[in-house]
Amino acid sequence: MSVDHEMDAFLRETMAGELPQLSPDFDVHVLRRVRPRRLTSTGRVVLVAYGAAAVLVAGWCLSAVDPLALAVAVVVGIPVAAGTRAYAHRLVG
Repeated sequence: MSVDHEMDAFLRETMAGELPQLSPDFDVHVLRRVRPRRLTSTGRVVLVAYGAAAVLVAGWCLSAVDPLALAVAVVVGIPVAAGTRAYAHRLVG
């Protein structure tokens, strides 16, 4: 037999068999696995503590900086960040 005849016989035999089917609750299992996980209460406490510590350290580090310079940095930085984000999204999507 040639390779074509062997492949043809294999495909006919395979297609004649019973079609595999997913279990009825397959969708439920998949959705349960891909659903975003919620933070536990301990995770929330750690996240809030980290955020508070970051704000305190940033405030302490920036206490010697002129408030006008901080305001200018924020006013200039936010539009630059937004523009960069929009540009990156346009490149990707």
